[in-house]
Amino acid sequence: MALNWDDSLLVGNTEIDDQHRQIFVHFERLSLACQEKAGELAIKEILNFMNEYVEMHFSLEEAFMAENRYPKLPEQQEQHAHFRQTVKELQEVDTNTLEPHRLSLLFYQKLIQWFIQHIKKLDQEMITYVWAQQHN
Repeated sequence: MALNWDDSLLVGNTEIDDQHRQIFVHFERLSLACQEKAGELAIKEILNFMNEYVEMHFSLEEAFMAENRYPKLPEQQEQHAHFRQTVKELQEVDTNTLEPHRLSLLFYQKLIQWFIQHIKKLDQEMITYVWAQQHN
């Protein structure tokens, strides 16, 4: 399953957009590792990296929201905490027991689909609010 960056995911903040693109690169690596039956170790390494990367990314976003007094920061923090927990849960999955297609589908549904929807809805709302505040 190809995971191509789509400019509809841009939020207009260069640093956040660049990090979103990088997360997609790692989603693609994860998807390829599943399809190529790269083994549990390779998949775990990618998930561990993504866990660390997402932690850094969410920290940046939350600091940006706090700096701009975004009123929905608590909702964003809750969503970010949910995503972190999902990554931790997926790190515990025995990847050797699932066929590659089912494994790819699991990661797609739990990580990638969530992330895309989060960017398109909550991150877009956040950047719209910040932009409106800065241009009033």
